[in-house]
Amino acid sequence: MDETYARMDELARVQRYPFPVGTHGRQIRNDLQGPEYMRRQRTRAQRLGVRILDRTPALELLVDADGVVSRARALARATGEIVRIEAGAVVLAAGGCAFQSKTLGCDVNTGDGALLAAEAGARMSGMEFSNAYAIAPKGTASDEEGPAELLPGLRPAGRRPVH
Repeated sequence: MDETYARMDELARVQRYPFPVGTHGRQIRNDLQGPEYMRRQRTRAQRLGVRILDRTPALELLVDADGVVSRARALARATGEIVRIEAGAVVLAAGGCAFQSKTLGCDVNTGDGALLAAEAGARMSGMEFSNAYAIAPKGTASDEEGPAELLPGLRPAGRRPVH
């Protein structure tokens, strides 16, 4: 959680992500809008010299003798050619898994990235942040004002949900 808090703070301060502002004038840092977040991350990566291969899905991550992923086999959709990509570092940014969840925009997240990583021998970490649904301790939820009940009808008087 400390890492998540630090990254959200960095996103607000350094990358100037436009978090919404609540009624008390404070930023509400409990959600990201996918397209805006991805646009900013893409720009940041390109400024750092990262080469981004659009429409080139990975088929397999390849490890060297030390077990380090340094190559990938991928499909260049523009040509239909299978390509081998050599890299000093590999960033797996394939989204989570919510296949057939009926969640708008998430129902096509098949978990392919996690599968590629597992097949290459990755140890998974932070998977609690990889799904399409919020995770909260039983009996809790929150809105911009702080803790709130799960059902809008049970909210304290004057409290409204944030959509």
